[in-house]
Amino acid sequence: GLGAAYQAVRLTGDREDYPPPGRIVQVGDLAMHLDCTGEGSPMVLLDSGAGLFSSSWEYVQEALSADTRVCSYDRAGMGWSDLGEPPHDGIAAADQLHALLEAAGEERPFVHVGHSLGGMIGRIYFDRYGDEMAGWVGIEPGEPEILFENFTKGRDEPATPCDWTCTVFPALAHLGVSRIAVGSIDLLNDPRYPERALAETRAYY
Repeated sequence: GLGAAYQAVRLTGDREDYPPPGRIVQVGDLAMHLDCTGEGSPMVLLDSGAGLFSSSWEYVQEALSADTRVCSYDRAGMGWSDLGEPPHDGIAAADQLHALLEAAGEERPFVHVGHSLGGMIGRIYFDRYGDEMAGWVGIEPGEPEILFENFTKGRDEPATPCDWTCTVFPALAHLGVSRIAVGSIDLLNDPRYPERALAETRAYY
């Protein structure tokens, strides 16, 4: 009971302490977060790796914004963006990004910079909307083919029903255990990263 109460209070505090730094754009039934800074052309779009969201690009976005317009965003279910309805695969992610830029009125063509999972999504975006991209930068990207099915599916094996982790981990989160555990992860306390980005990431997890 104490853990659940603690989590409820801190969750309310997190929402007040860490509002979205950018704007929330309505993409159909999905609300997505887009954070754009700087001026210039072409726009540079920053796409995060798996498990990360727009805050992870803070240093990069600040540096690039001195020369051109830079946008970072949160994929469905990450950061300040709604989860939305399935499918949650690479094609859906690319289509959602396309719809987000359309709804936000961002100028294209743009340069897509994707880290890991984000790089794969950018490659799929190029296949579907190549005339909207002035360039693509992949930072340790994987094979985009693995994203044609649900993100939980491996390249050579079918997706399996969610196991006990999908019951235990949410329960631990509601009891405040996950919040305490996250505070002990070295990566989320690394002084080389911007404190605001670390605080937002800790709050998210």
